[in-house]
Amino acid sequence: MRVAKVRLYVGIAIIIAGVLFARYISNPERRIFSMVEKNQERYKQAAMQMIEDGAMQEVPHVDSISKPQGEHMMVDFYVTGLGIAPASTYYGFYYSPDDVPLVYGNYDIVLTQCDKNTWEWSANGDNKGVTKKIADCWYYYEASF
Repeated sequence: MRVAKVRLYVGIAIIIAGVLFARYISNPERRIFSMVEKNQERYKQAAMQMIEDGAMQEVPHVDSISKPQGEHMMVDFYVTGLGIAPASTYYGFYYSPDDVPLVYGNYDIVLTQCDKNTWEWSANGDNKGVTKKIADCWYYYEASF
C-alpha cells in the first residue's frame, strides 16, 4: 500500500513538472527574459564582438546574431520563430548600446509606447510587433509578418 502511494505522488509530481515545463517552453517571452537575465554577460560579449568586427559568437539558446543597420546601433539575437511565410512570427532580443527601444530589424518605423517598458509598431498590412525592456540596453522583441 505504501509503495502505491509513493508511485502515485511521483506520478503526480512528474505530470505537474511536465505541465510547468510545457508552459515555460510555449511562452517565448518568459523564456527569453529568463535567458537574458541568466546569460547577460555572455550575450554582451557576443554583442561587443559583433559591433567591433561583425564576428558571430555561438551563445546559448540563440540561432543567429546580426547587426541590422539603422539610426541607432542594434545587435539582434534571433531565438525562434513560428509559422510559414507569409504568416510568421519571430522572437528574440537585442542589445541597444544607446538603450533605446527599436523596431525588429532596426527598420525606420515609429514605435508607440504602451507603458513604461513596452512599445508596439505596425507597418504594411498585418506586419506588427512589440518590444519590451528586459534590462538596461536589453530588449525583447516579437515581430509578425
